[in-house]
Amino acid sequence: MKLFFKALFIFFMPSVLLRCIKTSGFSLGKSSRIGFSYIKSKHIKIGDNCRIGSLNLIHVNEMLLGKGVFMGSLNIIRGRIRLLLGDKVEIYKQNKISAPLFNVADTTFFMEPMARIAVGHVFDLTNNITIGEGSCFAGLGSQVWTHSFYYSQTSRARVRIDKPVAIGKSCYIGSSVIVCPGATISDGITIGAGACVSKSLLKPGLYVSSALRYIETFDTDEIISKLGESEFYTEYPIYHEKTEP
Repeated sequence: MKLFFKALFIFFMPSVLLRCIKTSGFSLGKSSRIGFSYIKSKHIKIGDNCRIGSLNLIHVNEMLLGKGVFMGSLNIIRGRIRLLLGDKVEIYKQNKISAPLFNVADTTFFMEPMARIAVGHVFDLTNNITIGEGSCFAGLGSQVWTHSFYYSQTSRARVRIDKPVAIGKSCYIGSSVIVCPGATISDGITIGAGACVSKSLLKPGLYVSSALRYIETFDTDEIISKLGESEFYTEYPIYHEKTEP
C-alpha cells in the first residue's frame, strides 16, 4: 500500500518538489522531470537531466536510470524486473517491456549508454535482456522473446524453455524483426526489416531475410476456376463506380 501511495505522489507532484524528497527508496536528479506517469517500484533512482513523459505505466521491482535518459509516452514496463538504463538511453513511445505473471524470479532489462528503442517494440522479460552501447531498435514492431515451449507429440506434456537474449554494441535492428530465445547478436551487426533471428549471430555485417521471389505459375483465374462446390469460399459481387460522361 505504501508503494501505491508513493506512485500517486510521483504522478501528481511537480518535479521541482519531488527533488526535495529525501528517502532511501526514491531520488530524482538535478534538472530531471517526470510527467503524469504512474511509477511504482521499491527502489527508484533517476539521474540528472532525465526526461520521463506522460502516460507511462511503470511497475517494477527496481528502477535505476543514469544521466540524460529520455523516455517518451505510452510505454508499459511491468513485472518482477530490474530496469537498468545507462546514460543517454532513449525509449520513445508505445513500447512494452514486461515479465509474465508466472515468473518466479527477478529478471533484468539492461540498456547500456546511448542505446535506443523507437516505437511499438515488444520485449519479453521471462529471462534477461541486454542491449549494448549505441545499439538501436529502429522503426516499428520488433519483438524480443526469452521463452518458448516444447509440446509433446504423444501426450499433453509441455516444457517451457527460458533463455536470455544479448544484443551487442553498435547494432541496428530494423522494423518487425523477431529475436528468438537464447540468441546473441554480436557487436556491429545490422539486421534488415522483417528478419527472424533464431540463432546467434557472431560475424559483424548485414543480415536480411529471404529475398522476395516471383512465382511464375501463380494464376488466380485458374485457381478460382478449380474451386469446387465443396470448397469453403465466398464470391463477392463486383461493383463499378459510375462516372459522369
